[in-house]
Formats: sequence, structure tokens, C-alpha cells
Amino acid sequence: MIGNERVVILVGTDHKLQGAGQRAGNIEDPLYLELIKRLGQLMGLQVDTIFEEASGLGPTTAEKLSIQSGMKYHDVDPHVDKRYIHGLSRDTGEWLNEPFSSVLWTKHEAQLRREDFWTKKISSQPFQVALMICGSLHTLSLAGKLSDAGFEVYAHCYVPYDKFCRLDHSTTDPPVSKIT
Repeated sequence: MIGNERVVILVGTDHKLQGAGQRAGNIEDPLYLELIKRLGQLMGLQVDTIFEEASGLGPTTAEKLSIQSGMKYHDVDPHVDKRYIHGLSRDTGEWLNEPFSSVLWTKHEAQLRREDFWTKKISSQPFQVALMICGSLHTLSLAGKLSDAGFEVYAHCYVPYDKFCRLDHSTTDPPVSKIT
């Protein structure tokens, strides 16, 4: 840590890995749990607070971890049905139809307003080192906003693509590439 700056360790991931109790389609990933448990330690920092874009759908894996470890926890994103209370839009994008159903059309202005809201919530809380978990699409823009707000920020993306693929990835052989 530099001087008295507060630190935010930002982890962008897929929401399916966060383990939100009220979200369908969660993917169990023991490595995700280990990552959020140990990332601060791996960086030589002691996390005292967890912030998360959980949208009121918890408890999440991180929220359960905070309870077990005695860390403070804050879901910084209001439930979609309560965003209007904070002047935020419930409409932040949508998934396209077949054959592009894996493509998210995002309304970037609405997403950026949510990030501004999160940044203000984070700034208003007392902490020294925090872990902030959000969707991977927010990673770089939120890192910039938090940095502009005066935090020392370390941004990471954790998207284990093999967890989302139906193919068998159990082989220990390295991938073979053919260049012709």
C-alpha cells in the first residue's frame, strides 16, 4: 500500500460463478472460492471488506465467506426492481436471439451510471483493503472510476472458460496447434 491510500482489489467474473442464492444457473467453482479467500494474501494485503455486484440476489459465495471470516460485506448494486429508487435504470441490456444467444447487447450509459453509484457507495464506507466483485464487463471501466475516486486499484478478471464449455477438458496434454 502506498501511503494512506485505501486499496480496492477488483475481481471481474461471470455472475454464474458468484453463487447468488436467488440466481438461476449458478456454476459451482471451488477455485473461485479459493481466489476470493486468498487473493489479498497473495498480494500481501489483508482484506477487511467485501463489496459485490450481487443485485440483491444473495446470499452469494462472497457474502457467506464474509460471515465466516468476520469481514464486512456490502452488496453495492440494488435489486433490479429497486434501481429506480436510486435513479438507475432496470434496463441495462438484453441477450440476443438465436443464433447469437450468447451475445449480450448492453446499454453502456445505464451500466456506467450503475458503476458511478457503486463507486459512491464504496467511497462512503470505512475500510483499508477491500475486495470488489463484479461482472467481468465492468472490470476496466470500474477500475478507472475507482482510481479516479482516489483508491489504489488492482484489477483482475477471472473467467474460467472451461467451466462454461460442454467439452471434456480433463486431459493433461497441452493443446496442439497446427500452423500451415
